[in-house]
Amino acid sequence: MQSFKKAIAPGTADIIIIGLSEEEPEINTGVLKQMIGRNPSASFILYYAHNPGYELASSLMRIGVKGFLSKNGCPGDLEICVNSILSGRPYICRQLQR
Repeated sequence: MQSFKKAIAPGTADIIIIGLSEEEPEINTGVLKQMIGRNPSASFILYYAHNPGYELASSLMRIGVKGFLSKNGCPGDLEICVNSILSGRPYICRQLQR
């Protein structure tokens, strides 16, 4: 996450997808808040290797995350998620809604 802050110039991205792996399963919410603050026009999608739970997803949506995907989902879920957030609707994959 720290290297991301240097990689993207503020205001240049429409969608930012952050992938979390089993080796690095947790997200630093402080850094995430900074990233959202520096990229207010971007929609953030978190892509999880594991199920973080609906409560965590809801909490992160309150700070500005627009979409959640699971690596165990269908390939078409990414398209559905992107279309949803570009239409102004948040997206939570089926795996997190359970």
